[in-house]
Amino acid sequence: RYRKTAFRVPAAEWLRGPLAQTLRDQVSRGTLYAEGYFDRAAAGVLVEEHLGARRDHSDRLWPLLAFGLWVDRFSGADAR
Repeated sequence: RYRKTAFRVPAAEWLRGPLAQTLRDQVSRGTLYAEGYFDRAAAGVLVEEHLGARRDHSDRLWPLLAFGLWVDRFSGADAR
């Protein structure tokens, strides 16, 4: 009999590695922040703390990034 195990996505590592620039770009130019839905300065603090490995904010940054990219795609902002 097999026990269930969770599939862990290495979001913290991805956000510090291959997605770091995408994360920074999203906070600096994404629709969520440009339209005022989320506070750019507050998100920027989370990003810099995360990228500097001072704190793991992946539980907040991962959904913000995914949602922000989706909104940009849905609104056509990613075509700029």
